[in-house]
Amino acid sequence: MEEVEPEFKDFVEKATAGILHEFENDSKRQKARMNEFLSKQTQLLNTVHSELIKFGAIDSLQLEDMFYLLKSCQARLLIIKDRMRKASTKIAKLKARSLKIQQTKQKEALERELRREAQLTLEQEMVKTPHSPNRGFESSQKSVFDSSS
Repeated sequence: MEEVEPEFKDFVEKATAGILHEFENDSKRQKARMNEFLSKQTQLLNTVHSELIKFGAIDSLQLEDMFYLLKSCQARLLIIKDRMRKASTKIAKLKARSLKIQQTKQKEALERELRREAQLTLEQEMVKTPHSPNRGFESSQKSVFDSSS
């Protein structure tokens, strides 16, 4: 290889050192990540191995009992879920019925109040109109005498 001119030699050395430094940093990071990955993989393998040992030690009858218990619990949960769904539907219907009854009662109360107010107004009008007590008596007597003749 040809000899590099002295003025560029310093530049080439610095550029080479910079590039090597970047690759070295990246290499260190990758090595650290690889070590972390390997340690986690080892931990996972140990956990899986211990679980396999546990299941290997468990009797087949115990496994059957566990699965039976699991199935019965699942069946109970499904029954509870169905009951909750039915109860929710029933509650919704009862709420609608309650609202309808409440509206009807409010309407009836409003009508009673309006009738009472109309009755009071009518009574006040009757009290306000002046009429003599004899006047009513005379008109009733006239009709009695008119019918007899």
